Amino acid sequence: MTVLKDLRNAVVGWYELLRARARGAARFNATRAGLINALLSYVLVVIVTLVVQGSMGLLASVSDVAISAAVNVLPLLGLSLAIVLTLAALRLELSFPTLAVPAIYAMAFVLLIQLPLSLWTGGLFSNAILAVLAFMLYREAREVGQMSIGVSIAFAALCIIALVALPSGLYMLLVPAVPPA
Repeated sequence: MTVLKDLRNAVVGWYELLRARARGAARFNATRAGLINALLSYVLVVIVTLVVQGSMGLLASVSDVAISAAVNVLPLLGLSLAIVLTLAALRLELSFPTLAVPAIYAMAFVLLIQLPLSLWTGGLFSNAILAVLAFMLYREAREVGQMSIGVSIAFAALCIIALVALPSGLYMLLVPAVPPA
């Protein structure tokens, strides 16, 4: 499948998942090629975001762009960690791409929604964006992963905690200690 066909199927798949239609789960290409296409789509969204921020003067130098690109990879790592932990803890008969592909597309779509909101309102809606992503991950767990309501809520919470904690933890590790007064 091509990237554009996978992207189109992902849009339709998420539309159906958010409407609680189980057939939306079958729209995602849960293969290695589908995972690569999802990652390429996410990278494309990140590049578009960086270009828009750069054109508005929000990124001053090449190092700012490099740091922003690296920071946008961290959510993928956190999400992957949450998926691997969920698959291992629950001993699900699912492959990693089965849960990762819809989740990566969800993050790409949320990043596209977040871009104009953050440009117009700053960080005012950052918690609402996390709530939208949490709901999308909950719907994914229910329909794609066939998890119960409680486990789906726990999966979404674990993913959001990983998305928030990983960059914050790395920030705390990288910032030098406060000098004594």
